[in-house]
Amino acid sequence: MARIKKFEKLDLMIHGNLILDRVYYINKINMHSSNNADSFKESVGGICNVLNGILDIEPSLLVGINSMIHCDDKRDFISDLEAVRKVISNSGKPTSSACVVIDEDNNKTSFVNWGASQDLHSFGTSKSKWHHIAYIDTLPNLINAEMNLGGIVSVDMCRNDHSEAEKKQILEFFKKVDYVLISDHEALSFFDTLEEAAIKFGTISKKGCIIHHPKGSLIYDKKSLCTIETDEIPSVNILGAGDKFAASFIYACMDNQTLFNACMFAHEKTKKFIERN
Repeated sequence: MARIKKFEKLDLMIHGNLILDRVYYINKINMHSSNNADSFKESVGGICNVLNGILDIEPSLLVGINSMIHCDDKRDFISDLEAVRKVISNSGKPTSSACVVIDEDNNKTSFVNWGASQDLHSFGTSKSKWHHIAYIDTLPNLINAEMNLGGIVSVDMCRNDHSEAEKKQILEFFKKVDYVLISDHEALSFFDTLEEAAIKFGTISKKGCIIHHPKGSLIYDKKSLCTIETDEIPSVNILGAGDKFAASFIYACMDNQTLFNACMFAHEKTKKFIERN
């Protein structure tokens, strides 16, 4: 994988949390055994999911991350995923963590605990063709930061329990970005229908909104509302699926595909990701 130089113009800069996912498979826990290794795993998530997703498609892209890594108390910009894993392994202090419980017998995935990063205060000065801000609703300091990024800017969220004050703050932030990428659950926490949400978010943002869900997506490009229908994929483990969709969508847009084709490409890649996991 290509490493980035500090002042080189990047293809993509990803802003947000480095998350340590602690995943528990409760149907694999044996209460009568001391060996439950198969019932637990840890993985690097958050912006690393997006990083990994886009480099899986095109390893030659110059991709950087903007996150507080807690490594010698200074910010680092990394394009090598193995280096990210090494930093987290050595420091033991990812910027955030999530506790996830997966019940395969009942087809349920639950987020039991989520930690938000309070540390990231700046978008930095690195120049990039595209900037993606992951989980803006877990970055309370960054949402109010000055943003003069240049290039295309996309943003996504991960919560559906915002207060009215948080919703107002998020909607104001969306005015600064080109594309809003969110799930159906997140959209319906703001508006009554997905159609209304797509139009409202797309009108507020500079270029449009994409709302993805298990059966397809809605696209509003400032002119019209378009629906994409796909086969629903029943899967209990959807951890990282939204990040995979975002990474694939960004790549397709950078490849000059239309919004419709970019979403189709993202659904195809996400389907393969879910089936593989």
